[in-house]
Amino acid sequence: MKLYEYFEDEKNVYLITELCKGGELFDKIVEKEYFDEEYASRVFLQIMKSINYCHKQNIAHRDLKPENFLFDSKEDTSDIKVIDFGLSKICYQKNVGKIEKMKTRAGTPYYISPEVLAGNYDKSCDLWSAGCILYILLCGYPPFFGDDDQEILRAVIKAKFDFDGEEWEDVSKEAKDLIKKLITTPEKRLTAEEALDHKWFKMFKSKQEPQYLRKKNLKAFKQYVKHSKLQQAAMTCIAVQASPDDIKELRDTFMALDKDGSGSINFDELEAGLGHKEDGPALVKMLKAADTDNSGSIDYTEFLAAAMD
Repeated sequence: MKLYEYFEDEKNVYLITELCKGGELFDKIVEKEYFDEEYASRVFLQIMKSINYCHKQNIAHRDLKPENFLFDSKEDTSDIKVIDFGLSKICYQKNVGKIEKMKTRAGTPYYISPEVLAGNYDKSCDLWSAGCILYILLCGYPPFFGDDDQEILRAVIKAKFDFDGEEWEDVSKEAKDLIKKLITTPEKRLTAEEALDHKWFKMFKSKQEPQYLRKKNLKAFKQYVKHSKLQQAAMTCIAVQASPDDIKELRDTFMALDKDGSGSINFDELEAGLGHKEDGPALVKMLKAADTDNSGSIDYTEFLAAAMD
């Protein structure tokens, strides 16, 4: 979700974010009862990309559930945004250089993982939650349930679920395989990056998905290289303030070029996005010009600033 502004007083910090008019994923599930696989794959792909981005920043959300995803608009083609980082945690200790195990119980009964209940877990707990969300998307009810929270948590600890309902009769074995590889022990559980490469997503990959940077945007990219630092800063401000409708085409292109779902485009991804039509030195120059924070890759805002025509 885009952050437009923030300010604070003596007691609070206020965040001004973009307005998402489409409501919660939870409400969409209630409305539809359950999703067909193609629609579920489009929604869940975005969920997995958001988790992958957070995890690459060593951030565990710790409370992923349908109520914490919002749609941009009421349209079925709307993008989805993850919200509510109130329980999130940075799980990397710079002083010791290793991933920190978390102890605090956090989450919601239907989506919490057994290791969180045991008080010894890492960011992979988000993948368990994601598996539970996908299960609900495809059938309309959770894999673990009970008459109260305690019954639900006992079911979670047992970690036994099935695909026996009639809703599952027409669901592909690939979808079920992905769920089983997410709702499993931490040692066997897929990472977000591994999940994004699962064969289920490839079954529904849109043939219309842009694979290359469009000519008009490539022209803008090359022109951006020639701009002064002040002009580049101004274009970054314009990109940050742009409405979702104005940048939808570029957003789709960025997501297609960002093959590993890291939230940034590296040299190889940029080269592939240009159709291997630019030589090495020119590519390096374009990457350095767009990479205004000198991170070694182009993040989403940097991409928008450089590619907007």
